[in-house]
Amino acid sequence: MERILAIDDNRDNLISLRAIIKDAFPDAYIDTALNGTDGIRLAKEKDPDVILLDILMPEIDGFEVCRQLKQDSYLRDIPVVFLTAIKQNKESRIEALEVGAEAFLSKPIDVPELTAQIRAMIKIKESNKQKRDEKEHLALLVAERTHELEKSHSEMLKLVEELKSSEMRYRRLFESATDGILIINPETEEIIDANQFLIDLLGYSHDYLIGRKFWDVGALMNVLACRVAFAKLKKKGYTRLDDLQIKSFNGKIIHVELVSNIYFADKVKVVQCNIRDISARKKAEEQVWTLGKAIEQGPSSIIITNQKGEIEFVNKKFISNTQYHFKEVKGKYPRIFNPGHLSEKNYEDLWKKIQKGITWRGEVQNRRKDKTMYWEDTIISALINPENNTICNYVLIMNDMTEKKQMLDDLIAAKEKAEESDRLKSAFLANISHEIRTPLNCIIGFSDLLLDPKFDTDKKVEFAQMINSSGTNMLSMINDILDISKIEAGQLAIKNDVFSVNRLVSNVQKEYSYKAAEKGLTLGLDFLSPTKEIYINSDASKLKQILVNLVANAIKFSKDGHIEIGFKAKENVLEFHVKDAGIGIPKEYHEKIFDRFRQVESDYTREYGGNGLGLAISKSIVEMLGGKIWLDSEVGLGSVFYFTIPG
Repeated sequence: MERILAIDDNRDNLISLRAIIKDAFPDAYIDTALNGTDGIRLAKEKDPDVILLDILMPEIDGFEVCRQLKQDSYLRDIPVVFLTAIKQNKESRIEALEVGAEAFLSKPIDVPELTAQIRAMIKIKESNKQKRDEKEHLALLVAERTHELEKSHSEMLKLVEELKSSEMRYRRLFESATDGILIINPETEEIIDANQFLIDLLGYSHDYLIGRKFWDVGALMNVLACRVAFAKLKKKGYTRLDDLQIKSFNGKIIHVELVSNIYFADKVKVVQCNIRDISARKKAEEQVWTLGKAIEQGPSSIIITNQKGEIEFVNKKFISNTQYHFKEVKGKYPRIFNPGHLSEKNYEDLWKKIQKGITWRGEVQNRRKDKTMYWEDTIISALINPENNTICNYVLIMNDMTEKKQMLDDLIAAKEKAEESDRLKSAFLANISHEIRTPLNCIIGFSDLLLDPKFDTDKKVEFAQMINSSGTNMLSMINDILDISKIEAGQLAIKNDVFSVNRLVSNVQKEYSYKAAEKGLTLGLDFLSPTKEIYINSDASKLKQILVNLVANAIKFSKDGHIEIGFKAKENVLEFHVKDAGIGIPKEYHEKIFDRFRQVESDYTREYGGNGLGLAISKSIVEMLGGKIWLDSEVGLGSVFYFTIPG
């Protein structure tokens, strides 16, 4: 957006200029000044794209204002356009150009000409600014390069000065230098001198080197590069090879840095080559490169923060694991991935520990960019600056352990389930042992009584009924065990046939009405059950077994009241139910009650006996028939068991 500064001691002129400019440049910022002093101040504050300047003004005229603007290194690039009503336009134009103005317009103002001049001046300002930026950038590059050259050759230049001032001092420095030094005649290209460090480095004797050209010694592995560098040296007086491979007399490959300069010693031009062994540095750089690759491409997520804990680096594994790119997390704290899962106290303890340089390790639950949670085994260590023994960075190494943790959780759950199953089976075996002994004791006891010659014949029928009842209970229990064994082995067969559901439910009701009556209960059919005969193709014996199990349980766990059995048609299924007013089942057992060997384990239910297989068998049969089973129950209010069968 354009910014224009108008300087004129006449307010009316400024108002006219503002109107003209606003009409041509609606979005432009317009600043005005009534004298040259305020105009120069505004130019420094606003940095306008063009200055419109009147000549005749009090205190300092327009020429002096322009002169001061052009003498200022910061303001000189702002184009100045003189606007004046002075009649001696020729002399005024000449003086305007002499003080540095870019344009000169006479009053009254020609609006199109003024508009064109402003547009041209804005382009000139943009061009001047670009040139200035380029010049500043170039100056910065030159300064940086100069500083680098001065720094890298400061020791060499110091040595040159000392060589000029004292031969003795030169020789002492020459021989004690920790870099190899060659002195070469630039005309003959022959070696004039070599210090002891270079002789030890190359393994060639001093006498062998003197008088030979460096590329004829046999140490160079790239002679062409050295010949090109020497030609550049003779032309420019300086050359540098950052990584030159040479071979010692015994065949060892050495990486060196070679810096060559031409200088005068006692008015004689010589070449000095400084040869620095950088093999150790190269090896260290390779190790750093390898370490960098290991960090960047490693299997662990890695974060490096500054001493404040702000993220400065993340590797590829971190990006793939968290779904965050580096630019999204740079400068932020790693805690953003753990929103509240690590408590405030634990976080403070962690921070205090790592600030003392102690490595912290723990399991942390973090969150990915897509909000999914995952677990990481995390190690946080501090990096110590050896120069001042202070912490400069923190490194976080994280390994995704979600699957491992899930596997451990699954193993623990499986172990607990196995222990629970083992406990239930143990309880089941103990219960079965009790359930078998009870009817056997009854059968054996009453059989012995029947064999007694003194037996009261009046009680013969009663004892025989007890023996029969105990035998029936044992047979039912054995059948349950056989059924659950077949179910576990997958050998329980389903035999489908067409039958009347109404008749089957009615038969169960009639058959168990007598047993219900023995306990003072009533067992009736739900009056809402369909009266019209409904036929289905399923296993009638298995359906009856389910109903019998549910009715038998209802009778067993009820002391008084009414038991109801019924069914209704729903879409493609038949829904059966058995309702009682018994002891009820706590809600926490509504799912477990269908597990094998499971009974509601409390003193007030154990008194009813049973093997804990009836509901498990019923659930398995219902599912084999393609249905599902569930219940609705409250303690003390009774239970309603439901199940469905495809209609």
